Amino acid sequence: MSRSNLALVSLLTLIIGVFANDASARGPARSHIVQAGQTLWEIASVYGCGVDDIQGANKIDDNVIQPGQKLAIPRCKGARRGTVPQLYILTHLVSEGDTLYEIAKHYDTSVEDLRSRNQLSGNMIKPGQELRIAVGKDGQGRPIPGQSIGSASNGRLEHGMQLPRGKGYYRRRPHRAWGANHTIYHIRRAISTVRSHHPKLHDVAIGDLSRHDGGPLAGHRSHQSGRDVDVGLYFKKVPKGYPRNFIRGTKRNVDISATWHLIEAFADTADTTSGVAMMFLDYDLQKLLYEEAKANGVSKPRLRKLFQYPRGKSSPTGIIRHEPGHGGHVHVRFKCPPNDNNCY
Repeated sequence: MSRSNLALVSLLTLIIGVFANDASARGPARSHIVQAGQTLWEIASVYGCGVDDIQGANKIDDNVIQPGQKLAIPRCKGARRGTVPQLYILTHLVSEGDTLYEIAKHYDTSVEDLRSRNQLSGNMIKPGQELRIAVGKDGQGRPIPGQSIGSASNGRLEHGMQLPRGKGYYRRRPHRAWGANHTIYHIRRAISTVRSHHPKLHDVAIGDLSRHDGGPLAGHRSHQSGRDVDVGLYFKKVPKGYPRNFIRGTKRNVDISATWHLIEAFADTADTTSGVAMMFLDYDLQKLLYEEAKANGVSKPRLRKLFQYPRGKSSPTGIIRHEPGHGGHVHVRFKCPPNDNNCY
């Protein structure tokens, strides 16, 4: 089966994508909110710890953990200083004709890891079977090179993945919800992170990513290579017409805390190889989010790194930049995968 067909039958469920921010990297301890389907082994692996380290730090005697549970993460010898931990566990729905070899190749992992993670003794799989997959041979969620071709404003998409239906978000136009693997991962991770802070939030609107094959997209200058996504705002009260349509945010209607957590979840990926390159957002909304971040103790250097505000709409500084027409959503653009010479 071709990689294109594999992409079409893939049921992507992001289970983990935890990011330690600058402040937590300096502190003595971290915390982790357990997501559905996670195991102690997976959590320990991503932080460079052993299962016994996690058990000891949380005074638990067995391997039973529950979604939503908060775990203390100790400083372990295996953790690399200054790194941002990532582990992406996906679920692949086996289709007629799939083989372990083709699935492993598609997700840049190994047949051995597939067998181990799914308790398989051989190569036998059957249609309808669900396989747990840690993308990348080291389980670190590396993006798949060769999907995003060219630039965001002059490019195309090959063997992309469609953002699936999922908890916490609404796809406004599913036929325009195709992207590179790492784009899909980061979208789902960010929304999952926000909902861990605000479990009763309404669904957020997900606008356009790219078409199935990328290329020019009506209404956009970019969104051509699967690395762009428009994400709506969170509101104190769901406005009429939302999330089917984007609604302009103001100080009176936006849930500033939840929207800041969304921006922060995306921004925390900026120092990773496949993370955010740029975000575009109305300058007045930047001001509201800047003030929220400052009130939450975000340092001045980090504020300067994140926001164009208060240096003016034309200032070429900050990850978040003003762009007309972005008062009801944030446009997030992700980097090209490392060493992907066809993506720029």
